[in-house]
Amino acid sequence: MTVPRWRLAERPELGPINSLIRSLKSIEAENADAFPDFTSSRSLCLASDYSGQHQGSVFETYAFLLIDRNAMGPWLEARQAIRSVLLSDGRRMSYKNLGDRYRQAALLPFLLGANLLPGILAVVAVEKGLRTLFDASGPPEAWDPSLRPLEKMPKFAVERLLRLCHLGGLLVAGLSHPNQDLLWLSDEDDVVANAERTRLAVKTFGNVSGHYLPHTLGHLRLASTASDTGRRDVEDLVAIADLAAGSVCSVLNGYRKAGVQVGESLALPPEALPIKDRPLMDWFSDAGQPLKRVVLSFECTKTSKPFLFRRYRFHDSRHRA
Repeated sequence: MTVPRWRLAERPELGPINSLIRSLKSIEAENADAFPDFTSSRSLCLASDYSGQHQGSVFETYAFLLIDRNAMGPWLEARQAIRSVLLSDGRRMSYKNLGDRYRQAALLPFLLGANLLPGILAVVAVEKGLRTLFDASGPPEAWDPSLRPLEKMPKFAVERLLRLCHLGGLLVAGLSHPNQDLLWLSDEDDVVANAERTRLAVKTFGNVSGHYLPHTLGHLRLASTASDTGRRDVEDLVAIADLAAGSVCSVLNGYRKAGVQVGESLALPPEALPIKDRPLMDWFSDAGQPLKRVVLSFECTKTSKPFLFRRYRFHDSRHRA
């Protein structure tokens, strides 16, 4: 009998977040190999980034790369080769800068190298009409005495931090095992803008994830891209999340703005995609790699329900349905 890799049971009291748990459980019920097996891992790494904060975007997307830190050898070798040949000047890979011809040349090799990472790349889209995934005061667990400094942060930054902590914490809780260490890597942004906010982010993640975890983890550390060694080792992991968040956001925005109604099985014809999104979404559609992929969304609805929850499955645009 196959042992389930997703370990978190449904929690109806969690409201919108429980929809994620239910969907992730159903994904594994459809495909027992949909999630990575971290049973033998000693240490996990969670790299996160987000997109869609610009004016005119219909969605915000939050991407999470959860991997086994002790099984990154093939990826590290591939990454070094790509940087030596195609990015020898040290330029950073990022979605917003893909118009650069050097990054364009490096993009596909970079993505194929990412396939070697044993883990999962999860993207959660939230339509901007849903201003919060929590109640008016935020989730109760976020306001214990040690987290009072959150009240001094801008509301948008608090909401973003809570989304990162809840969504990332949920993923970790469902796939981790007791006593595993966790390193959380984040872009240098308003959530970890300085040392004080970095410490607060670690506390918030520990507080929030503790409400999901059915077991105890080992050490939790947070590092931003500001702590990169200069070899782009931290930035390249965060870049995978950045590329996924940016491209999924672009595609979902494009279909929404065009008024195209899509089902959960979404074909992406080449003419519907900006040029820089084509290799990204073709790569994202490849479900047969060590790095698993999943896209889920919270969307507005005209019914009495507070939101519509969906799962998207992308098809390779070169072999459209």
